[in-house]
Amino acid sequence: SVLDLAVFNRRLYASTGRGDGPGQIWRSLDGGTWAPMVITGFSDPDTVDITAFAEYGGMLYAGATNLTRGAQIWRSSTGDNNTWSQVAPAEPGAAAGRVTGFAVYDGALYAAVDSDAPAQIWRSFGGVWTVVMSDGFGDGLTTATGGMAEFAGHLYVGAGSEVDGAQLWRTHDGAAWERVVNAGFGDPNNEKVEMVFVFRNDLYVSLANVRTGIELWRSDSGTLWEQANRD
Repeated sequence: SVLDLAVFNRRLYASTGRGDGPGQIWRSLDGGTWAPMVITGFSDPDTVDITAFAEYGGMLYAGATNLTRGAQIWRSSTGDNNTWSQVAPAEPGAAAGRVTGFAVYDGALYAAVDSDAPAQIWRSFGGVWTVVMSDGFGDGLTTATGGMAEFAGHLYVGAGSEVDGAQLWRTHDGAAWERVVNAGFGDPNNEKVEMVFVFRNDLYVSLANVRTGIELWRSDSGTLWEQANRD
């Protein structure tokens, strides 16, 4: 499947994964004709998913999932084939398994990372990447992360817990985090916040729910929420 789309240098990029082979990146000038830029999982067949894109500092960043080495972040100044280099993590074999989203906030690029271990948040100012949150927001059962977005002076990130279900967290400095909604948005069947995005001055989140269906919630403050769709 196509896992993410991004515009970089007036070209449209699409990343793929969740198949039986290495992840790929394709590029188009018009949305109709596509050419492959990465076709072998950054030359590693164990890199099976390329999950998320971000533009930062004149570079196109891509989050990737490697079956043996965990979550990875790659970048390129052009997006062309054979121009990609891995920038995170510094040491292979990290416990974290998948980059679920990127966001630029307060001059830095943030990445949300989930795994079988507690969820993590990584940060870079264009050079070295550091882990700014590694304990599942204080709960080892919070292992899943979702999208990220800046809204009204805060950075918001979606998450999911084996016990509490869907969660939404925010920070003003990347170090101190607060949860802004009750567990599961009041529904224990809401498993995880998948997407976080801003539209027409409102913050929206989408919730994974396999029992009663997808839910979409919105807020104009980041703290008071209403459901915007039917289950």
